[in-house]
Order: sequence, then C-alpha cells, then structure tokens
Amino acid sequence: MLFLTILFYLTFLSFPQDLAGQNLSSKRVLIFSIYPYLSVEENYYFGQKITKNLAQKMGVELEFRVYSSSSEFEKDYFGERFDFALVPPPFVIWGYKKRKYIPLIRNIKPLSVVLFVNKNSKFKSVKDLDNATIALPSPHVMASIFYKQFLSDYLKLKITPKYVETPENVIKHVLLGLAQVGAVVKPVLLAQGDEILNNFLILHESPPFPSRAIVAHYRVPQRIRNLFVENFLGLKEAPEFQQALQKLQISHPVKADYNRDYKQLEIYNLEKFLPLK
Repeated sequence: MLFLTILFYLTFLSFPQDLAGQNLSSKRVLIFSIYPYLSVEENYYFGQKITKNLAQKMGVELEFRVYSSSSEFEKDYFGERFDFALVPPPFVIWGYKKRKYIPLIRNIKPLSVVLFVNKNSKFKSVKDLDNATIALPSPHVMASIFYKQFLSDYLKLKITPKYVETPENVIKHVLLGLAQVGAVVKPVLLAQGDEILNNFLILHESPPFPSRAIVAHYRVPQRIRNLFVENFLGLKEAPEFQQALQKLQISHPVKADYNRDYKQLEIYNLEKFLPLK
C-alpha cells in the first residue's frame, strides 16, 4: 500500500503543472518572447506593443523579453523560461515532443524560403553555386536548415554558410556583395519593394511548410492559454496592429493544432539541427 501511494505521488508530480491540476497564480509575471527575426529595436517595439495590449485585456502580468542574439533566446527557450514564445517550426516540434511547449497560434498561410542572388551575379542556376558563400539567418531557422541540406547533402555542392542573424541582414549582404547568395523566408524578401527587389534573381523556392507558431509552456493553465489565444486573434481586426503582425509574419493568425499543422514535419527530424546538449 505504501509503495502504491508513493508511486501515485511521483506519477502525479511528473505531469506538467497544468495537467496536474495546479493553478498558476494570477500574481506571477508571465514571460512572452519572440525569436529574434528582426533587429533588436524592431523586435522590442512590436513585441512590447502587442504584449502591453494582451496584458491589459487578459488582466495578467505579462512581460515582453527581447534578445539581441538567437543563441541567447535559444538558451532560455530550452531552459523553459518562457510562458509564451513565437518560434520557428523546429522549436515547435521539440517543445511538443518533449512535453514542454504546446502550439497555440500560427499564420493561416504556409511559408516558403527562397534562394536568391544579385541579378548581375555570375550564378544563374542553383547548380552554379559550388564554392559559393551563402548568407543565412541564424543556423536553426527553416531557411538555414533547408538550404544547407538541399545544397550540401542533396546537390553535393560545397558552400560556405555565413550566419548574419536576421533576414534583413541576409538581404543587405547580398545587395552589398558581402555574400554571393542568400536565403530568407519569401514574404520578407517580397516586402522589400521594387527598388530593392529589382536587384535580385530568385534561383529556387522551397516547398511550403507550416509557419512559425506562438507556443505556451505546459505550466500555463488552460484558462490563461485560452485568454491569450482569444485576445491575440483579436489583434488582426485592429488596424493599429497590422504592421506589427506583418513584421512578425503572422498577419493572419489562426489557432494552431500540432497534429494537423506540424506533425507532418517530424519525418525530417528537424530537432537534430537544434543546439541541444
């Protein structure tokens, strides 16, 4: 009997807090963060604007945390320091499979990543890229993972990756001739406008894949998760938040479901590209 009691007690505690029936104190400060796709200034401006609105409407203490580098963000994500976070698909998969984070919100449209060069470049096709230097965002986003594998493993080309943190920096590197080729999410490139786009030639576009997602840690009670989803989805109806949602590439947010939206990516074993110990 004592053994069964101890076994039950340990099993009960092994579940995440919300699943164990525990309540998160309304006085606790919840942390929201965004993977650093943008400059620190833009990330803070748009993230803080959204966070303040959500905190007011949800009636909770919600703090936005900004990071200057992807590695700093990743350390805290894997350390489970976030209650809510906007992350790339590989992080969504890791969080769900490890029972750490659950996806709540995604963009309605899937994304693709593109490989592009200066239109005056000697490179006119993907097969020309042998020994090229390729500008990439951080190593663990879809643009970097897909094109490193596609060029190196599939086409057997020798490439030199140059990680420059953000998609905007990738575009600048190709535009200024600091890298011969770049890879970014397609909407970021198209948002540059004709004056900049006229300088580029797109060599390749990936198949579509699910967008980045806002995830919640399992410790966050279902009631708080529901409030977050309800109020975040409401932002798409507010004109003053359209620029923020567009910049964060979640301009048409909808509810996410892991099995429907992200499970299909498990066959690619994307977690192996994450900086896990």
